[in-house]
Amino acid sequence: MKLTKRIILLWAIITTPFFSLAQLPCGTEDPISTIRFSPDALAEEWQNLNSGTRQLPRKFMVAAHIIRSNAGTSGISSAAVIEAIKTMNEHYELAKIEFELCGDIRYIDDNTYLETTNSESSGLVTKYNVANVINIYFIPKVLSSTGAQLCGNATLPSGNINLRRIFMANSCAVNGSTLSHEMGHFFGLLHTHSTTDGIEYVERINCHNRGDGFCDTPADPELDGDNVENCVYIGNAKDPQGVRYMPDPSNFMSYAPKSCRYNFTSEQIAFLSLVANSNNDYIYESCDIGDILLSSNASEEILLEDFSTFDIPFSVDGNQFEKAQEVSYEVTVLNSHSNIEKVIKSGVFFIAEGTTKQDQKFSFDVSNDIINASTITIKIDSKNLVAEINEKNNNLTYYLRHDYTINRSSFLFPNPTNDVLTFYISNNKKSKLTTSVVDLSGKLVMQTTIDKKDKSHMSTINVSELSQGMYFLIIELDSKTKDVLKFVKL
Repeated sequence: MKLTKRIILLWAIITTPFFSLAQLPCGTEDPISTIRFSPDALAEEWQNLNSGTRQLPRKFMVAAHIIRSNAGTSGISSAAVIEAIKTMNEHYELAKIEFELCGDIRYIDDNTYLETTNSESSGLVTKYNVANVINIYFIPKVLSSTGAQLCGNATLPSGNINLRRIFMANSCAVNGSTLSHEMGHFFGLLHTHSTTDGIEYVERINCHNRGDGFCDTPADPELDGDNVENCVYIGNAKDPQGVRYMPDPSNFMSYAPKSCRYNFTSEQIAFLSLVANSNNDYIYESCDIGDILLSSNASEEILLEDFSTFDIPFSVDGNQFEKAQEVSYEVTVLNSHSNIEKVIKSGVFFIAEGTTKQDQKFSFDVSNDIINASTITIKIDSKNLVAEINEKNNNLTYYLRHDYTINRSSFLFPNPTNDVLTFYISNNKKSKLTTSVVDLSGKLVMQTTIDKKDKSHMSTINVSELSQGMYFLIIELDSKTKDVLKFVKL
């Protein structure tokens, strides 16, 4: 008896890794509640689809993202993505729904996302989602929260449209049914074995208000490779009323083997059509809409060696605008010490009708905001009032490298001066800063006290009323740190 238990335990230890590495069909979980339509609404929509009332297919724009390694490897081919979308279009033809790639396929070369879990999804989609399209990410490995490999998962219709997406594992992308399955979830279809709002019975007495909500999808105990053989259900599971299940392994929304799945039912198709014009009506039907692009040939790093005015050249491209309009902009700096962003310039650009390009240049004086900043960013459509196909190309960020502080903590300029004297000081102290101007005899002729709030500080002093000659500027911090700088008044 003890030997038998040891053998069983050893078998469990050996086989556990194989079970944990098995690829599960889908990671989309049952919602607490879901969209449901009445039987009459579904029947009417099915009739509309087949009577010619719904004549033209509704197009939905798709942004395809291929996740690759830092080196640009491990990604699925673009040809495979195009083929998968083509196959999916065939499956949605009866619903008069068509999917079209919006622009070029996008590549994300980042090792971080080679194995992506649901917990990592918000960071990925926040960074890369294209607004108002269906974002599909083709990923080397899609993982559950427990580390199990999935074929894919999708977000159901919800209020937060900015975080919606479909994740597809590369290994399942071209099997002919998984992408259609996940797109079904995106439109609100549940698994045929769903238990949302309760267990669905084999006898059709609660089929419209439990489970997946359809009466023409048979009740399903959850299919898999053990209870489906040659695409036929061979299991003996029974529902709570004791009636044996007779599920449909051909349904796209089941967990039957991928090669068995090839259809949606009439109620599912009607549901897809209804959702297309309600919960998913925010998705673009065409990519021929306006877009603003900021671009620049300038280096991303700006070297500041003195306090001269510096320029940032850039271009504003307006693509396919139906009418001329004003577009807001902002220039912000990020304080390297407080990490607080501040607007230092704002205004509007005039974008002409059609496709245009305009060269721009911003000039900046080296103010305290600049000398304490790590980055400076130009943002177009800063109030987010313009509908665009790609909101991700509206910013230009430059990194500021401050080299004027090398080997000195304080200095004056211009020196000599006629009227305004600017002094600069850099140290780690934040306290009261007193500046005193004294003449050669030691007489105090001018004094101010301010708060030094950052590591680096710059201020101006109006010395236009002083007589010509040589003076000393004494800089004190809490009466302890003292710098004495000489200057000449012309």
